[in-house]
Amino acid sequence: ASSTITARPGETQTAIKRVLEKKFVELGGHEWLGSITRHIVQIARALPDFAVEIVDVVFRQSGDRDAPVPMGTGRILSLTTNTHDMFSMAKRSVSEAYKAIWEHDPVTATRIMIKVVEITVETEHPHTNPKDRIRKFAFRGKSATIIPDGSVIWSEGDYNRHEDWHKILEKFKVGVQNLASDPNQHQQLDKVLNVLSSDAKHAIIWKSILEAAADAPTTFGPFTYELLASPFVISHTDTRFQAGRLIESCFSMLDTKSQDALEGAVVALYESTDDENPEYIQHRADRVLCCIPSHLIRSST
Repeated sequence: ASSTITARPGETQTAIKRVLEKKFVELGGHEWLGSITRHIVQIARALPDFAVEIVDVVFRQSGDRDAPVPMGTGRILSLTTNTHDMFSMAKRSVSEAYKAIWEHDPVTATRIMIKVVEITVETEHPHTNPKDRIRKFAFRGKSATIIPDGSVIWSEGDYNRHEDWHKILEKFKVGVQNLASDPNQHQQLDKVLNVLSSDAKHAIIWKSILEAAADAPTTFGPFTYELLASPFVISHTDTRFQAGRLIESCFSMLDTKSQDALEGAVVALYESTDDENPEYIQHRADRVLCCIPSHLIRSST
């Protein structure tokens, strides 16, 4: 049915939606989810919200390496796979299609990225997601959210390059940099950043934005300066290294208002009472302050 999405989107959605129900996925989702995600580009173009829903279902499946699934009916050599690997193939189809989805509709691609990251943190790193440390900060005229997720630990290492969430996040970073480098695409970039402001929560996403901005300080950097006005973003272990890189690469290019906002965030760190250890408070603030060229510091505080 997924192959008919362009010609008969409504009917096709109804047919696919039924097999996405939990009871059917548990019975045999490993058999057909791969067939659906192989058409995820066409689905995203015809029914973007439904594409996000499909990605949600697919990335919540793990399968079982010890649950064999026969491959073919060979009499001499009987080949098998397992439900884990079949679900992994469905996820792989999404990561491989992500660039094409982005090129057609960056907003839908952003929503897919957020969904994949959200599921990855919740299912694979649940103990590094302290809900009691949710923080808010101003971004794009809204109150954005950041939740520490321990990604400073689990997102590092070359082994992550084989993970589908990592591939999608890397393609997202390239995508926003490309939009920023083309003035004709800035309206599209604004839409992407507005989605982040509303929907992104986990620190690894904001860390990726900081990384992308630090790597492209003259083009993408100016779209992200508000992040540097958040004491939490510039000092938390999940994001402080990337924030420091962005400060070092762009501080001289900041306008007076942005410089004052950043320096105000540093002052707020020195005055923080969140941590009972005064030495740690001092050390945390010093780390950020050292990223600012001393001759450009405006505040006398």
